[in-house]
Amino acid sequence: MEKEKTDFFDQLDRLSKGERILLKRACGQTLERSSAATKLLFYRLLPYGTAQWEEERWFAVACLHCLEDADLEKERRFPLAVQLRKEAAGAGNESGKKRGQILMDTDWDEDGFFVSKLFRLVKYLKQKGYAIDCERLLRDLLSWNSDKKYAQKQWAREMVMKESSEQTVEK
Repeated sequence: MEKEKTDFFDQLDRLSKGERILLKRACGQTLERSSAATKLLFYRLLPYGTAQWEEERWFAVACLHCLEDADLEKERRFPLAVQLRKEAAGAGNESGKKRGQILMDTDWDEDGFFVSKLFRLVKYLKQKGYAIDCERLLRDLLSWNSDKKYAQKQWAREMVMKESSEQTVEK
């Protein structure tokens, strides 16, 4: 499945400008509410055999991925929670972290509430100059509603625990 995810994002990066705009315009919407042209494009890219319950998550991440330039280096993209921590440290406020915390307490739903909140959070980070690792975000979203809340625990760790390189810089 990892190769299929990588291939999916490679295909997104190779889309024409018009196709990327089509997905970008669907950010914050559910697949159900998107246009016919957007649905056709998305299903052309979606890996064969993807479970139907996963489609909304793949769609959300595909749209969010298209917010960034296709040629943006993968090395500049970090997990969403890491970017929230960096933004809070750089801005000196907790606004982004609070938004992340609210999202962590929200379950994925069918009415699009979660998707719209996620879009606003990613857009907020993009405006601050932070790029999101959408491959990792997809993995997180696929397990979002699990009983054990693995993704939310990982986000919590990443939002508060600094990497060793960050700790040595502050000393």
